[in-house]
Amino acid sequence: MIATAEDFSGLNVFLPRASLNRILADGDVASGADLLIARDKAPAFYRRIEAIPQIIAAASRDDTVDIWRNTMARTFAISIVFYLGFAGSIAFGVAYNTGRITLSERSRELATLQVLGFTRAECAYILFGEMALLGLIAAPLGLVLGQVFARGLVEAYSREELRLPVLITARTLGLSLSAYAAAIVVAALLLVRRLWSLDLVSVLKTRE
Repeated sequence: MIATAEDFSGLNVFLPRASLNRILADGDVASGADLLIARDKAPAFYRRIEAIPQIIAAASRDDTVDIWRNTMARTFAISIVFYLGFAGSIAFGVAYNTGRITLSERSRELATLQVLGFTRAECAYILFGEMALLGLIAAPLGLVLGQVFARGLVEAYSREELRLPVLITARTLGLSLSAYAAAIVVAALLLVRRLWSLDLVSVLKTRE
């Protein structure tokens, strides 16, 4: 039976030991062995093999995998926090600047609406409804472009010795959308303060 092994690290080939010994012409020898040992028996096993001089080294695959996963988890957690903060800052800056420009351009209309009887909450709904609509339109486009960007990064950083899989789940998408929505909400709250402090008299004065 011939098949391709799905391995993301290194260049490995698997074949029966008899075939390997025949290719290397070394006879019936072995350079290592993989053993399945119960966790409660592992300490006694390591003590026993320490007394055997023919065994050069022994390592636990589970311990190695656990250490590697913990290290990679910490590394990726730091990277994810950095990327989320960077992306959130960009989203906040774009949303806040867009809202500032809109508020500056429409401050006279908003002041007029308040004089006509509209409440500040209703004016805020009119102002930030446009921001919310732009955010809803931009979110699906951002998700699609994000997946394309992620696949491009994987292709760029993958090598023969290390191949990275693309794993985009509902949890990662939800986390991205939550960070994006939080940035827009913070920007909107800051703009609400400016709308609430709008001086109707100075805004409605006729400009020369």
